[in-house]
Amino acid sequence: MQRIHRQLLLFTSTVVFMALAPLIIFYAMGYRISSDVSGPPAVGVLLIETTPRRVEVAVDGRDIGRTPKSISSLPPGPITVTLSQKGYHPWRKQVHIAPAEITELTGVRLFASSPTVEPLLQDVTAFSLSANRQLLAARIDNFLYLLDQNGEPISERLTVPFVFQRILWSPDSSNLLLLGSRQVALVNVLSSRFEALPALSGARDIVWDPRTPGRLLFVAPSDNLIAYNLATRRATVLSESVSTFAPSSRNIVTLSQEQTELIVLGLQGQVQRSIPLTAPATALLVSPNGHIAIRYTSGGLGVIPAGEADTLLSITENIKHASFSPNGQLLLVQTDDVSLHVYNIADERLRHVPLRDLQLIVRLSRPVRDAQWFAGGQHLLYQVNDEIVITEIDTRDHPNSVTVDTTNLGQSLAAVGEEGESLYYLKHEAGRTNLVAAALIAQ
Repeated sequence: MQRIHRQLLLFTSTVVFMALAPLIIFYAMGYRISSDVSGPPAVGVLLIETTPRRVEVAVDGRDIGRTPKSISSLPPGPITVTLSQKGYHPWRKQVHIAPAEITELTGVRLFASSPTVEPLLQDVTAFSLSANRQLLAARIDNFLYLLDQNGEPISERLTVPFVFQRILWSPDSSNLLLLGSRQVALVNVLSSRFEALPALSGARDIVWDPRTPGRLLFVAPSDNLIAYNLATRRATVLSESVSTFAPSSRNIVTLSQEQTELIVLGLQGQVQRSIPLTAPATALLVSPNGHIAIRYTSGGLGVIPAGEADTLLSITENIKHASFSPNGQLLLVQTDDVSLHVYNIADERLRHVPLRDLQLIVRLSRPVRDAQWFAGGQHLLYQVNDEIVITEIDTRDHPNSVTVDTTNLGQSLAAVGEEGESLYYLKHEAGRTNLVAAALIAQ
């Protein structure tokens, strides 16, 4: 081939590519050629991601393939999506396809249709799951048992010389605190070493500092906020005249004794700023990324978004319970005995939960107890009478729910295992209260 012919071929190819590239891009965005003089009609794209993966997808009864799946060229309007997998509850929802947009179903989780429930320990009074969700601590009479996530003991049982009501795991899951009415003790998980902490006697609001390993935060009987270093046994006063406080990975937020002012402290107690409140408060929640939730003495709930110290959002006038989602961008809000809501503070990607709007997820005819976030933050876990229920927060069409267990539960104290693959709770059988584990993935 002569050089001029090669140059001509290269020039022609370049022109053709430049002419076709915009058409390819517009096609991928959902535009199609139409005889309608008003312009090409836009179609939409549906993106589906599930746990577990490789779930069968059907759209309006037509098999599409397996997840994860991107389905293009869908005409605007409602479609019915069905997800199914052997051994799992099927999932079904009608969603609306918007023209020239991507509609997402990315937080979908399927649950085993017949969960295997395995007993781990008998006659349990209380238990707690570690921060890494791989270890269990359980109380039987005045004994402490340490187990792995399969229920196997990792050490000999430990005798505790006082009655402890609460178990607090350290952020790195290497230590735990046993809290009694007036006594506190530290237990090292690896060595099973038990050590009383008399310096914390009479303290309230005891928590592990999420920023500094081996440091405890609490309010002393003197109403001073104390940082207690377990390695040096040194107590440091961070702030005086504190009503209550809440730590985050960035700072510590305290509520003044008058309950009308928030003080934001740094790592060593230095005051970073103060935030006046419009009404007296009684409790605080702080997300890892700095959002502050305030419970007023009147029973209402307000939020100060991170980085917006001058913005105080009123959420609801009545609240029974609130907690931040795992990513810290959403609030679970229980307004009364039978209703659960979600408030989206700052998650712009979650289009089906509008920003800064209190969205109803569940309203039942029976009281809801122990509401909490399920793994991933796209579902809620709660108890209704003798049922443990998991409900998604996606209310498009309807929120899908599954029931994990329905018998002999009482106060189950359910806790979510690693990656949401299991659920730990108390179950009453044959006159005993057993700690059990339910597998939420099909075996």
